[in-house]
Amino acid sequence: MDRRPPLAPACRTLPEYLRHWAQVAPDRRAFTFVDHPAPHSRGVHRTLTWRRLDLRVRALAARLSEETTPGSRVALLCPQGIEYVTGFLAALTAGMVAVPLYPPGLPGHADRLAGVLTDASPTVVVTTGRELDSVREFCAGRSVRLVCADEVPDAAAELWRPVAVDPGAVAYLQYTSGSTRAPAGVEITHGNVVANAWQALSAYGADTHPVTCVGWLPLYHDMGLVLSVAAPVARGLLSVLMDPTAFLHQPGIRDRPWTGTPWPPGRRCPRGPTTPGPCCWPAAARRRASTCGSPTPSRVSSCPKGRSVRSACRGPTWAADTGTGRRRPGTSSVIRRTARAAGCAPVTSGPCWRDSWWSPAG
Repeated sequence: MDRRPPLAPACRTLPEYLRHWAQVAPDRRAFTFVDHPAPHSRGVHRTLTWRRLDLRVRALAARLSEETTPGSRVALLCPQGIEYVTGFLAALTAGMVAVPLYPPGLPGHADRLAGVLTDASPTVVVTTGRELDSVREFCAGRSVRLVCADEVPDAAAELWRPVAVDPGAVAYLQYTSGSTRAPAGVEITHGNVVANAWQALSAYGADTHPVTCVGWLPLYHDMGLVLSVAAPVARGLLSVLMDPTAFLHQPGIRDRPWTGTPWPPGRRCPRGPTTPGPCCWPAAARRRASTCGSPTPSRVSSCPKGRSVRSACRGPTWAADTGTGRRRPGTSSVIRRTARAAGCAPVTSGPCWRDSWWSPAG
């Protein structure tokens, strides 16, 4: 387990934070992606240190600079994983505008993806070798260049020439879900995303305490991107990522040793979670895992939108999130069955706007 991270400087952009952590904590773990290639798999871990992440970002930024110019839009059609993180940070490092999206194979999202690509008009699409054929077919007829993040050699980093990034410039476009209307993009500046990251860190108490972020929300989702990428980069924290589908198929994988050090029985939680909107957790009274830098309370209540709830904690508990309110049919039942199989008695469940786990880093 990594020890307490060094104090974070007051940087203005995520690329500045990345360079800082690569210099002062090069061998600390930055991102881990836990892949579950088969049912009941305990997971295959891929980890990048801050030094390695900085190298991959510079290499990909150099490759992007060969294809387009600063200010151009770069669409990310990568699956959840390390390449998504490096692609996003490389676009920002190169002074380009990232457009977080997803591969064309995501069921039921082809029309939204086509609409966003038409609206954003990216000049470059970043994907992976595994998704290249499907992305090339989907983008046929569009004037875009394709770059495979996992096929850019490390040696390309030597060709990178730093670009001055203005905090007031647009860092990325965040598109709405498109569930009720055509997707609309919001311009997020470099200053915006850094401010959002530190607001999240402060809300979770992660600005002053060593924590590990564990998240399964897709990185094209606004909260997934801020809590699982921006906030850890700003604070120099380890972020553990997993595929959303893996969690939906097997919710119990969240209750595994890599989620963090279990809190000892009887130890009181120093603080309860803060919920920014209507939130009910499918919580269980098992004294095991933790979330948000402290264990989840054994009883959780919902709150009016715009207010927060701090619940007194009776000790660590086990909990599983359902994501962003709109859940697949049967998700609650799957979570309840998983909880019961683990010896837990679910307390309540319902739509939840919480998406990531923050666990003590030791």
